[in-house]
Amino acid sequence: MKSVPLTREAVCRFLAVFNKLMGLLALFALSFPSRYINVLLSGWAISWLFDAAAAGRLARPRFQAKYLAIYSLLVIYLLMAVSLAYTENLAYAGRLFERRLAFVILPLVAMFGLSAEYDDKTPYIKAFIAGNVVSLLVSIAWPLGLALFTDTFQPADLTGQVRLFLQDGYVRPTELGLFAIAGWLLGVYLYRGTPAAAKRLGPVWFQLVWGIYLLLIFGWMWLLGSRLNMLTALFMAAFLLFRDLWGRHRWCAVGAALLGVVLLGAVYHQHPRFKLVQPDSIHFTSDFRSQDPRMGIWYGAVQILNEDHCWLTGLGVGDVRDRLVEKYQQVFANEQRILARVTREKRHVHNNFLEMTLEMGLPALLVLVFLLVWPLGRCHSHPSYWLVLLLWLCVLMRMMVDAPFVNLREIAGFCFLWLFFADFDAGRKPA
Repeated sequence: MKSVPLTREAVCRFLAVFNKLMGLLALFALSFPSRYINVLLSGWAISWLFDAAAAGRLARPRFQAKYLAIYSLLVIYLLMAVSLAYTENLAYAGRLFERRLAFVILPLVAMFGLSAEYDDKTPYIKAFIAGNVVSLLVSIAWPLGLALFTDTFQPADLTGQVRLFLQDGYVRPTELGLFAIAGWLLGVYLYRGTPAAAKRLGPVWFQLVWGIYLLLIFGWMWLLGSRLNMLTALFMAAFLLFRDLWGRHRWCAVGAALLGVVLLGAVYHQHPRFKLVQPDSIHFTSDFRSQDPRMGIWYGAVQILNEDHCWLTGLGVGDVRDRLVEKYQQVFANEQRILARVTREKRHVHNNFLEMTLEMGLPALLVLVFLLVWPLGRCHSHPSYWLVLLLWLCVLMRMMVDAPFVNLREIAGFCFLWLFFADFDAGRKPA
């Protein structure tokens, strides 16, 4: 058998293809439990390093304006390193450094570049969407099977038990819904960018299939009580329907917009998960006793910033969780059952802007605002700017009510979307 000589080109080609496969697997796995994501992301980063070294890209760094927001992730990592000087809980700080390692890897990738295997972004977007769809279906089928064939769940408060089951043993419903909606929007982007001759589904069939999928997302989020994802799914559907009808049937478009407003209002007033955030139910106290837990935590976070005089420097990247527990102990000193629950469950401030400020002060908050503003300014002239805007709104709303930068899955998803935004002017440009 004739041997094939091992040339430098063959090695580079193998490493590039292997890195592509690792990237596809990592994007597919983003919607699954975190234990798989860490291994795949590490494998992708290491294979990228070997690929870049073999191809000689490490000797040719490039700074491009479109990656400016991505480069600024390094600033957050540097601020984290500076905060170690006054951080007491170094063990937890080390865990955050590990989770946010993407804030170093992604700027390096932007600086030294990817192989030609990444010129076409379509396979990577498809892998992300496929992972969303499969994970969402698993999250429905798994509890359903257990409910039908085992005694895992009790009839009383079934949805609450399923929500806790998914949160503890699979993926948190809020993250599951966020990724599903982002994948849904990227599916719209891919379909609009596909030439008519290559489309397997006509416009009517695509709208039917993708509409049913959005209804499935909304229905599952309704049952699980994920407030943000319910409102986001409804808003996306109303906006896209309005946009499609505006050019042809403007009265129908106006009707679609009004229907969307009515449905949003109905969900807000009828779903029990919204009862705590309605005006007649909110008690504006300045501690953790607010009717809605998030609002109480936000008030408490601002109190901590004022009490510790740390607006400029923050508490330190590892100390936010411990300081929150101290605050809980002050407020619930005589209510041990409540104290045990909130100490166990509420370990961050459920707002990424407050979380970054508590960790590293106002400089980190300014960098975070820049990260969010830059894609809007850069992509404003693109024919599909509305798509960037919708994806951006998903990220913004998530950051308003949670702290995605303490979660490996959401950090990886954020990095993927920001790479997508940076390259949004390349390739096909759907209208």
